[in-house]
This record gives sequence, C-alpha cells and structure tokens, in this order.
Amino acid sequence: MPRQIKNPRPRPERSGPRIALIRLSAIGDVIHALPCATALRRAQPNAHIAWIAEPAPAQLLSRHPDLDAVITMPRRRWRTLPRRQARRERAIWIRHLRAEGFDIAIDLQGLWKSARVARATLAPDRYCFGDDQARELSWLGVPKSHRITPPREAKHVVQRYLSLLRPLGVCSLEPTWRFAPVTDEARDWLMDWWSKLDGFDDRPWVALNPGAGWETKRWPVGHFAELAERIDEELGARAIFLWGPGDEPLREELTARHRGERFTHAPDNDLQQLFALLHGVSSFVGGDTGPTHLAAALGVPCVSPHGGSDWVRNGPFGEEQISLALEEIPCVPCWRTTCNYVKHLECLERLPVSRVLDAVAGQLERPGRRRSPQALLREALCERAVASEIPEDSESTLHQGALGAL
Repeated sequence: MPRQIKNPRPRPERSGPRIALIRLSAIGDVIHALPCATALRRAQPNAHIAWIAEPAPAQLLSRHPDLDAVITMPRRRWRTLPRRQARRERAIWIRHLRAEGFDIAIDLQGLWKSARVARATLAPDRYCFGDDQARELSWLGVPKSHRITPPREAKHVVQRYLSLLRPLGVCSLEPTWRFAPVTDEARDWLMDWWSKLDGFDDRPWVALNPGAGWETKRWPVGHFAELAERIDEELGARAIFLWGPGDEPLREELTARHRGERFTHAPDNDLQQLFALLHGVSSFVGGDTGPTHLAAALGVPCVSPHGGSDWVRNGPFGEEQISLALEEIPCVPCWRTTCNYVKHLECLERLPVSRVLDAVAGQLERPGRRRSPQALLREALCERAVASEIPEDSESTLHQGALGAL
C-alpha cells in the first residue's frame, strides 16, 4: 500500500516545524494550491514540508523542489476493498501518518474528508478556512484564531489558498509555480509520438481539451470541431486534441458527427506525459479542468469557455489567460455539475466559436507565441541529448513564461 513518496533529491536536515499541506484532489485544484509549497518554503526555509494527496495528483507532486515528501492517500482503493480489509489498511495508514510527527496541518480543501486527515495527523496546530470555503463542518475542532478568512483582494482561488498561510509568514498573494523537470519516461513517450506524427510541420500547436468532470464545464464538441478547422484555415496553426480518462464518449461523438478522424489527436497519456507535451503548445483551449490549469501554470496562454463555474474565482490564473462567459444568462455561474436550466446548457451552446477563435488569434499574435513546437520542446527537453533529435530552429528564442519552471 503506497504510504509516502520521499523526494529523491538530496535534502538538508530540517530543524524547523514539520508541516502537512492537505489538498487531496482534484488535479486542477491541486495545481491551484501548488504555489503554497513554494511560498511556504520561502517563508519557512528550515521546515519539513509534506503534501498529502490522492495518487493521481501525486504524480505532479512527487519530485517537487519545495516538498520534502508526498504522502499518498489511496481513498479509491479503500472503497473497492472488503470492509474489514479497508478498515485495516486505513488504520495502518493513519498509524504511519501519526508517526510523521507533524507540528502543523493546513487544510486547503475545506471538506470533511480533508478535515479528518488533518485531525488524524495529531498536529497541535491546525489551520483551515474561516468562511464559506470551509464546508461540511470541516472547521470543527479548529480554534477560531486558526480559521482564516481570506482578504477581499483574494478573488481567485489561488490567492485564497495563499492567504491561508498568513499565520506562517506568507504575506504575498502573488503565486509562483515550480515543477520538477520532465521525467525521462515522459520525454521518451513524447519523442516516440513525435517520430510517428504524420505530416508534421513548423506551425504552432493549439491544444484543444473538450473534456471536463462537469457537463456545465464542457463547451460542445461540435464547437471544438469548428474551432479546429478554423485554427487550421484562418490562423495557420495546428489543432491538437487532448483526451483524458472518461472522455471516450466525447471522442466518439467527435468522430461520428464531426469527422473527428481528420484532426490530430494526442495519444493516451498520463499526467507526466501531458506535462511534457504542454511544453510544445503555443495556446490552449479548455474549460475549468486540470489540463487547462496545468497549461496556465506552465505559462501557456489559455482560452477557457466557462459555464457552471465562476471564471473570476476559478479561471486560468495570469494576465495572459482569457476566460469567456455569457454573463447575461441569469444562472451563470450556477456551480452545478449538471444543468437544470430550461434552455439546457445555453451558457455554453451560445458561446460562439468566433469569440474563442478571436481570443486564440490574439494570443498567437503576442511576441514569441507563433513559435514552432520544435523550438519550444527543444528548450523544454534541453537537459538531455534527446534535444538533438528535434530539428534546429534558427529563430528560436527563450520563452521564460512556459519554461522558467524547468
């Protein structure tokens, strides 16, 4: 049973407090919370900092330069086991967790399940949100002085997470995302796909991600098909469709109703492979979902059609990022996973392709954005000799926004 992923990089002995950051899932939310690790490391350089997460987002956390350890919590596995076995494994996991001897536990999630984990650490000091982000009685047992209400200027969820660290010396609400380098396995996967890609050319890539966990976050597949056509014809770029687990019905709809086989599709990928691929992307289109927020964190300009979620609070973070929504529809944002409006999903159906296309066009016209994927990937993969497999690009210039984290 997975318990702890030690950071493989050599670490100095930590003389400061042992701190547990708790954001179990989902991938997009963990990416939003990721700047907390860097901010906390800067404020508490001698602290031992661990992150408790479920296995999927732990893929991005396991080699993070500001974390000493990642503790995985296999909740989904436990749900598949017989009750007695699941209870026994949970007890073992909690015993190991308490042996870590945490001094501080920070509940970034604000749910009953994350609050239970915070309590299970037996940390003397626990911090949580003090406003409506603390749901399901997750604040029970936390002293009022440790229930933090974000300031008014913390409008985005990224800033709200950072505000929870104020008692530990974090004063800035400006996030910094850092990531471990691309893994050897992800590089090999990317280069293997690269070598098999038919009709490859020097046009910039625009990644299209139709999938999302909520139907109220999914811009229609037909709109994505039209967008892909117009990106090719009007912008001189190449659309690359990305698909994740559970997106099979959307891909089948694209194939059956919109001749989806004529488009370029990235192969099935895990989180590390997606992370590698996004370094070659010049623009990204997707809803409020993990791949969109990962692209934004890497500095890739994103265009995000919004329906059910609040674009001010949950849109891709950054000055270059664009969130689009039909604010005139009365139920937007509804914060519902499914739509019960009389005009079903009108907020997304009526969001025109031309508006998204114009936003992508504006992003590609910015300095350094109409670059070939060869140039972007050469910089991203320059740590290995595999870079020699990518054709030289004499016009290549350093793009700090997307690659500065490597």
